[in-house]
Amino acid sequence: MQKLMLMIAVMMCSLGSFAQTKTSTTEMPREMGKQKMHPNGVMMQDGKMMSIKDGNMTLMTEEATMPNGVKVMTDGTYTDANGNSMALKEGQHMYMSGKVKYMKTKKPKKTDRQK
Repeated sequence: MQKLMLMIAVMMCSLGSFAQTKTSTTEMPREMGKQKMHPNGVMMQDGKMMSIKDGNMTLMTEEATMPNGVKVMTDGTYTDANGNSMALKEGQHMYMSGKVKYMKTKKPKKTDRQK
C-alpha cells in the first residue's frame, strides 16, 4: 500500500512539472509569419534602379512618371513637379506619391571568412 501511494505521489509530481512547461511546437514566431513587402514605387539598390509593383522587384529599364508629376530616370535622378533635380541614394525608396524614404534591406552579414 505504501508503494502504491509513493508511486501515485511520484506520478502527480511528474505530471505537475509537464503542465508548467510549454510543449507546443506548432506556433511560429511573429517575424516568420509576417513578411514585409516593399510598397509600389522605385528604389536604388546595389547601384541599380529597381521598379517595385505588387511586391515584385524588377530592374528599371525606362523612365517612370509618378502620379504627382515626378519623373524618375534609370540612373536614379529624378525631377519633381517644380523642376528641381535630385538623385536617389543607395537604399532610398520613392513611393508612387513621390515621397522618398530609406528602406531596410536584408544583406548577408560579413563573417570572419568573408573579410
